[in-house]
Amino acid sequence: MGFYDMFALRELELMFLDPTDLIINNINKYLYSYKTIKFIFS
Repeated sequence: MGFYDMFALRELELMFLDPTDLIINNINKYLYSYKTIKFIFS
């Protein structure tokens, strides 16, 4: 099972969650990737 499959599964999972959970999750994902980018370029 590749990384993409896991990601697709996760997205499917998220579709069944509460919309507010989805929004919070997206914000967390965004903040996390932003922090990672800042860390890489610091």
